[in-house]
Amino acid sequence: MEFGVALFGALVTNALPKLLAMMEKNKGHPSPLRENVRSIHENLGLIQAAIRTINVSSIGRNVTELQAVGIAQLGRLAADIEDCIDCFHIGKMSPKDFSRKIEQLKGRTKEKHEELQRSIKTANEITAGPATSSATHPAVGAAASAAVPRQLQVLLGNTTGSMPSNLNCLLYFCMFPCDHHVERNSLIRRWLAEGLVIAERDDRSSLQDVAARYLETLITNKIILPIKESNNGKVKRSETPEEILEYISRQSRSTNFMTFYGDREEGMGYIRRLSVRPNSAAGNGVLNVPHEFCYVRTLAVFPAEEPGNYDDVLDFPKYEVLRLLDLKECAHVGDDHLRAICDLLMLKYLSLGSSIVRVPRRVEKLKMLETVDLGKTVVVTVYSEILELPYLRHLLGKLHLCTDDIWLWRKDNLRKFLSKDSRLETLSGFVTGKSKGFIKLMRHMKRLKKVKIWCDSATDKANLKKLRQCIEIFIGEGVGRSLCIDFQESSGQFLESLQAPGSRPSPGSIASLKLRGKLPKFPDFIGQMTGIKQVCLSMTNLSGDEIIGGLSTLTILEYLKLVEQNLEPLVIRPAQFPILKRICLVGVTSLGIEIKAMALPALVSLHLICETLGAHPGTPSVEIMHMAELKEIGLHSALSLNAVIRGRWEAAAGGHPNTPKPLVSFITCP
Repeated sequence: MEFGVALFGALVTNALPKLLAMMEKNKGHPSPLRENVRSIHENLGLIQAAIRTINVSSIGRNVTELQAVGIAQLGRLAADIEDCIDCFHIGKMSPKDFSRKIEQLKGRTKEKHEELQRSIKTANEITAGPATSSATHPAVGAAASAAVPRQLQVLLGNTTGSMPSNLNCLLYFCMFPCDHHVERNSLIRRWLAEGLVIAERDDRSSLQDVAARYLETLITNKIILPIKESNNGKVKRSETPEEILEYISRQSRSTNFMTFYGDREEGMGYIRRLSVRPNSAAGNGVLNVPHEFCYVRTLAVFPAEEPGNYDDVLDFPKYEVLRLLDLKECAHVGDDHLRAICDLLMLKYLSLGSSIVRVPRRVEKLKMLETVDLGKTVVVTVYSEILELPYLRHLLGKLHLCTDDIWLWRKDNLRKFLSKDSRLETLSGFVTGKSKGFIKLMRHMKRLKKVKIWCDSATDKANLKKLRQCIEIFIGEGVGRSLCIDFQESSGQFLESLQAPGSRPSPGSIASLKLRGKLPKFPDFIGQMTGIKQVCLSMTNLSGDEIIGGLSTLTILEYLKLVEQNLEPLVIRPAQFPILKRICLVGVTSLGIEIKAMALPALVSLHLICETLGAHPGTPSVEIMHMAELKEIGLHSALSLNAVIRGRWEAAAGGHPNTPKPLVSFITCP
């Protein structure tokens, strides 16, 4: 039942502010609408307060099952209230229909409050007497009788009112197939788009920070397993253990949180989240109640061998309140589908796969969009309309901005919007080519925090000059920004004249820098920005010592990754990188490295990825015993077959003074 309570809490938390805003809007104007809204608000508050009084640990299983059914129904009510308000705000419902719907919801809210009071009274009576059996929803009974996995027992142990309020985020992992690697940033954006994240009353953190902390809690308690770490040591990709996935799938059914396509469970017709995955469309893939698509809030489609089995799922006019649409791994989406998607006015999150190469102008209808992910396997043409979406925060893909019929940089309204009203934080990324569209407009995107740029072979000198100026503005006008430039198909020469902010060396304003492509020499501007914390350089054709020399002024660098064909010679001395925590050195053909005694004293993670690595601890080449924070050592997977090299590294780790000993792992080339 804890999951049902958490889900209801999230829905109510989203609905109550909207009800308050509506009451404020009609303040001073007594009307049936205002009174009905006030009544709904009061009854939802009473329901929420009553639920907090339920002590699940002191009542029997039968009571838990009985109340779980009621909580699921309350969740449906709260979702219907939020859907009603949102439909009205975006113009999908007339004022007359809205007033009628609000009146109906008032009656339902009052009725559900009375039912909950009776349920609590019954629970107390049953608790006081002998345990009895009760007929329940079959999915609820199965969920209640299932053993709680050991990892979850701590998280669910406190059910007396201070229970974790974001358990519904855990249920969201059911949306993904088994063994699916869930990407961190995408997951957090999905949670936020769904409104599943709840902050405590005295917590002033952003919801994004709250979501990140909750994900960290799941990983720390081994409820979710890390698969790959990012530059800062945080988990970048994760997956759900089979035991946990089975348990939360049962809980998901009991709370009607989500439905698998082709599910035959009775009573599951009211669909809120629908996951289509391989083999889930068995048996013709016909849902029990197809018309219930109108209630679906989230649709995720994963690869399937026979797409014809779920054609009805891609009939987008059926969906009325869809907020999240994930088609990134669905290769069967065409232009006709996309035109229909542009009529889903409540969408907040949209992910499309490689079958889409152009996003039409009519995407401007999707005013509620917060995230658009178009993948990075093909170049996708977009129009200026996508940049004018008022709530858009994250625009992802390999994008080309069409300027065939408009001089974007002369559109005063667009420039003003990007400078003052745009919420765009992530533009990752765009292709330069011959187009000046993004280059001209990027300087007006004042809230940008993360940018990725591809310079293709068509990029001329004039565009590279404009791009350099654009990058200088991006570096100089923000704090903690991230910049990634891939110029493998072009030339990195334009970076030679790039200047850090100010007329003299400056800390700069970017925290992370990634460059990929050949460089004639090490760019001076990097060494001038002494505030950088993360650097990744790939295939620059520079020697290891040339790179290390250029980076030596970055005294607060925390992460360094170098990928080169040949990193010889590369020597790291004690005075360099005093607080570096993570280093990854990749030599495709050779890696001639020396880590001097007392160098890198704060290092936590040491990755030396090269098949022909000859260096090992205990020789002048590599000294690790002084690294008091060292926790892991990563080597190329091919070295696991070399008994001599493997034995030397494992012996050095075993003799390290740290407790616990550093872990030696063998990984594929990142």
